Amino acid sequence: MLRGLNQLRRGRFREGWSDYASREGIPELYPDGQTTLADQEWQGQGQGQALAGKTLLVTDDQGHGDAIQFFRYLPYPRPSSHLKSAMKRPAVRRLAACRAMRVGLVWSGDPRHTRDHLRSVPAELFPGLPDVPGISVHSLRHEVRRADLPALGKPVWLVLHVAPDWRWMADRTDSPWYPTVRLFRVAPAEWLNAPGASPGADWAPVLDRVATALRALSPP
Repeated sequence: MLRGLNQLRRGRFREGWSDYASREGIPELYPDGQTTLADQEWQGQGQGQALAGKTLLVTDDQGHGDAIQFFRYLPYPRPSSHLKSAMKRPAVRRLAACRAMRVGLVWSGDPRHTRDHLRSVPAELFPGLPDVPGISVHSLRHEVRRADLPALGKPVWLVLHVAPDWRWMADRTDSPWYPTVRLFRVAPAEWLNAPGASPGADWAPVLDRVATALRALSPP
């Protein structure tokens, strides 16, 4: 499975998906029981399993972000058309009244996630962003999930840990899954535990690059 994740990160999808499928044989990943029906798994039209007169059940065995990412590729139905923003109407009216370039900020994920310390950024590291001229910063932490925004086609800038999830791949600033996403990566030498890293080096340098990019986009 780990080999599959590394292949997916490198963009070698054909080999990666095949190796990643081996997760279904690891009982520890499914403490509540296997989530797939292996004896009824559809192998595809080319394997002599026609769908005429049958029902194809599509399930997910990962988190909500994974489901949002890949359910969009089903020919029917189109789940992305049913995604709704959780923002309340008064908040929308307040945002509409703001003339500055509006920047929504989500800095925290699920604290129960085992890798949350590699995905969530301490709020105290963001005080410099509101000082960027011409922008208005709004907290979306309790209103919109991070996975919703790119699926809705909104421009999203994503700050990534030095060893991010495979879906963000490696050494690129864009995403094949979400065309409106721009990636900002923590460099290996900037991470706190990296050899030779200065004290306090972690998210701060990449957030400085985000602020610089915002200044370039903000209206004069």
